[in-house]
Amino acid sequence: MHAAAAFALLLLAAEPKSSPSKSSANGLFAIHAEQVDEKTCRVVANKDRDVVWKLDRCVATPDDLLFINNDGTRFWVLRILPELPESPAVRGAPVATKGDPMYETVAAAEYDKDGKALQSRKLKDFLEYKRRGLLRKLEKHFKWMQGVLDVPGKPPRVSDADLLEFEPVSGKTQQLKF
Repeated sequence: MHAAAAFALLLLAAEPKSSPSKSSANGLFAIHAEQVDEKTCRVVANKDRDVVWKLDRCVATPDDLLFINNDGTRFWVLRILPELPESPAVRGAPVATKGDPMYETVAAAEYDKDGKALQSRKLKDFLEYKRRGLLRKLEKHFKWMQGVLDVPGKPPRVSDADLLEFEPVSGKTQQLKF
């Protein structure tokens, strides 16, 4: 009996950590990220529960949200819990940018199914600097989006027009085209 329990625990430990699966606007495709170990991760796209394609690259983590287009060929990665950037001020070195370095953090990136980066957006593209007080800083990360991670609001979603829609903590709806 103990051997069976140990084997079951070993199987559970071997399961990759996975992001929530999200469907395309037309409901044909679903996508999620998996992390097998610290250096091995992949993006998996399904159609009718069958794997359509896999991307064996670390373009997303299980903490991110992924959204796939209606053709199943492109996807957005929303980094809902980005890491706080390292302090840019090194003793004696001038600070190159004005403002908060969090605003230079990549918050969203679009890829094709082969892993080619098509475009990316930084936090400053979604949230005005004067609204920075709405960001929720944690020990090593920060929250910037409504509807996830216990932040009230609508969760990110794909519209019938095949647009990714979400609200940053400022509440102003943002749209990203596939």
